[in-house]
Amino acid sequence: MMVADFALITPAGATAVIVEVKGRAAASLEWAARLRRNYLAHGRWPFTAAFMLVTLDALYYWESRPELRVLEEPPDLVLSWREARGAVRTDESRHHGDRSFHSELEAEVWSWLNRLIDPGEAIGVEASAHATLRSLPSLRAAIGGRIQAEPEL
Repeated sequence: MMVADFALITPAGATAVIVEVKGRAAASLEWAARLRRNYLAHGRWPFTAAFMLVTLDALYYWESRPELRVLEEPPDLVLSWREARGAVRTDESRHHGDRSFHSELEAEVWSWLNRLIDPGEAIGVEASAHATLRSLPSLRAAIGGRIQAEPEL
C-alpha cells in the first residue's frame, strides 16, 4: 500500500493528480525528475494520474502520460512556489478544519489546492499562473472535485 500526501479527485470520483510535498530547498530539476521516475518505477501511484511535486521553492508538474512510464523526463511545467502560491490566495483557517499536517508547507499546499480546484475562484489578469495551472487537462478535470489527504494508492 502506497500513500501520497494528497490526491486531487474529480467530481466523478477519479484520481486526477497525485501531489507530493517535500520540504527541500533548492531542489534541482534533475532531482525532481528522478524522484518522479523512482515513484513510477516502484509502483508508488497509478500511471493514469498526473503528478505535482511542491518543494519549498518550486512547483513541478507532469501531465499523465502512461506510455512513458518510468522515463526521467523533465516536467511539463515548472513554477516558483512563490509565483504559484501568489496566484491563488490562501486562507488557511477556511480549509483546514480538524486536519493535522506534517509541516507548515503541507498545510499551505492543502489550502492552496482547495482554492485551485474551487470552481468559484475568480481568475484575474494578475493570476496568469493560476490560469496556466487550471488549463492543464488533469487539473482542469479536478475543478469542482475534492482533495483527499494521504490517499492509499
